Amino acid sequence: MDKIKTIRMPKLGAACVAILALAAGGANSAPLHDAEIVDRVLMFARGEKQLADTVKGSLSSAGPWNLAQRVSVDYGDVDRGFASVADRERAYDGAAGRQVVGADLYGLAGDELDKAYVSREVKSHEAMLAELDRQLIPDASEDLRRRLIGIRSDIAAHLLHARSIQQAEWKSDAAVQERQAISREIGN
Repeated sequence: MDKIKTIRMPKLGAACVAILALAAGGANSAPLHDAEIVDRVLMFARGEKQLADTVKGSLSSAGPWNLAQRVSVDYGDVDRGFASVADRERAYDGAAGRQVVGADLYGLAGDELDKAYVSREVKSHEAMLAELDRQLIPDASEDLRRRLIGIRSDIAAHLLHARSIQQAEWKSDAAVQERQAISREIGN
C-alpha cells in the first residue's frame, strides 16, 4: 500500500500576501502609488508560487497537482515580468501586508490536502481579483494598468481551473454517496 505523504511546509514568510487584509483594507483608503500596486501583485504572485512549489510533491490527485504546476509556472513569469517595474518603482516597502499563507494546509495529506489546497486557491484568487478590480487597476498608471489587466486574465483562468476541480470533486463525492446509498438499500 502506498504511503500518503504528509506535507510539512516551511514558514512561507515575507514573500506571501495577506489576501484577507488586502480585501478588507483598501475600500476607503487613499489611492495607491504604482510601487505599492506592484508590491502587492508581486507578494501575491510570489506567495502563490512558493505555496504551489511546496505542496506540489504532496498532492495526491492529478487535478490539484496540475493546478499547482500551472500556478507555479505562471506566477514565476509574473515575478520576472514585474521585477523590472518593482526595481524602477521601489519606493514602498510593503512589509505591512505580508503574512504567512498556507498555514491552513499544515499537517494535511492525501484527499484532505488536495481539497484544502484547491479551496484555498479559489478563495485567494477571488480575493485578488476583487482587489485588482476595486483598487489596483483603477489606481494604476496607464502603462501599469495594461500589465495588470493581463495579470487579471491569468488570475481569472486559475480561478476557473480551481473551480472546475472543485466541481469535479463534488460530482465524484456525490457519486460515491449515491453508490453507498444503493449498496445500503440492496443490503436491507
